[in-house]
Amino acid sequence: NEDTGRPEVLSEVRGCEATFEWKTKVVCPPKKMECKFIQKHKTYDLRLLSSLTGSWDFVHEGTSYFINLCQRVFKGPLDCSDRASVCKKSSSGQVQVLGLVHTQKLDVIDDKVIVTYSKGYPCGGNRTASSVIELTCAKTVGRPTFKRFDSDSCTYYFRWDSRAACAVRPQEVSMVNGTLTNPVTGRSFSLGEIYFKLFSASGDMRTNGDNYLYEIQLSSITSSANPACSGANICQVKPNDQHFSRKVGTSDRTKYYVQDGDLDVVFASSSKCGKDKTKSVSSTIFFHCDPMVKDGIPEFSHETADCQYLFSWYTAAVCPLGVAFDGENAGPEYK
Repeated sequence: NEDTGRPEVLSEVRGCEATFEWKTKVVCPPKKMECKFIQKHKTYDLRLLSSLTGSWDFVHEGTSYFINLCQRVFKGPLDCSDRASVCKKSSSGQVQVLGLVHTQKLDVIDDKVIVTYSKGYPCGGNRTASSVIELTCAKTVGRPTFKRFDSDSCTYYFRWDSRAACAVRPQEVSMVNGTLTNPVTGRSFSLGEIYFKLFSASGDMRTNGDNYLYEIQLSSITSSANPACSGANICQVKPNDQHFSRKVGTSDRTKYYVQDGDLDVVFASSSKCGKDKTKSVSSTIFFHCDPMVKDGIPEFSHETADCQYLFSWYTAAVCPLGVAFDGENAGPEYK
């Protein structure tokens, strides 16, 4: 087939020696690496930081950096290789690769998750640029920051404080009509009005020009302008196409998890993954306490490699979770 290709005769010498050329995708380096691993009986899942819809970018001293874990950089600079996980663009516009996807290595050192990429731009003396990303457990998804450059080894070091670096198993809780109950402590807590309200999340703009909005109602959508969204918890719509809609989160098999005062809600769906028809789409909302806002607004984060749609929601509604629900001494349950 097209991916396998066929061998072709390149040259032949006196009928005794033939040289063939075989163009095939079979020997191409992988464009996606494993993002979940287990070390010392603890599970680490970095899929939260692996985006199909963009990359993590920031500017340090005039230089722009683009990072995407476990796969290539999306929405990066034009000259960033489609095999690169880390790129930089100088203030003059020069683009350099700081590490390729297939060179990824994962490790845990002193409670930090270390992700390394190599085979970047040539540095002279048979050396190539490499990147070391140090992830430290934190309460939010976070963003990468520049740490330092080691000219002797031509290595760029980045720091990233993120919940993805935490090896924990959150406490699953039950939900009935907007009220959460912790089966361990027996305590209950109500999400109040945000459970029954209809919200809209924006921020999903794809490289092909598509723009999506997400209607979100935790109790299930009942009054959408798009009738096809009725009954879903999360529905993907296009603002300029009234005929497009897709349920990416439904209430059956919904899981609620509490960890250190934060609430994670995981929705399954029957919609098939466009990239892998054997998988179904799922959605996760990460709730964080923000006492400065009342309801807050959910925001689209990104789509992961395994068809998870991720959202962040900062709201005062979950602030009581920290002390009134977990208990003052409760902490994450480590594997």
